[in-house]
Amino acid sequence: MPVVLTQEEFEARNTKEGFEHIMTKVCRLATEDALRLTPSVVQSLVTQVASLRESKDQFYLDYPELATHKAEVARLFETLEAQHPGRPLSSLSAEVARVAKSRLAQYGTLAASVEGKPSLESLDHLAGMFEKG
Repeated sequence: MPVVLTQEEFEARNTKEGFEHIMTKVCRLATEDALRLTPSVVQSLVTQVASLRESKDQFYLDYPELATHKAEVARLFETLEAQHPGRPLSSLSAEVARVAKSRLAQYGTLAASVEGKPSLESLDHLAGMFEKG
């Protein structure tokens, strides 16, 4: 909501008292607007959290073999999401499952590095370089 000044407030804007009065008015209106918007913002956040929880639950229903590796799956999800921002959650989930299953089959773990073996991220990077040509 825009701040509307009276003619008197406008003319007094260059004085200390006038400026303080205007700033008080601006702060009051900003606070009122923030409080008015808070319920819809909170509702939106609650909806997002519920949706993400449902997606996570569905992921582990679809891939129960990964349920014992939740912390590693979460890290892998964050890594892949950072590499592919804006990618749809369903596509990202499928990619996470594919990579996680591959790492489990090959190394028996989802950890980023295995003692005595190179980092899995560096192997993925090298594989990607060869795939590109």
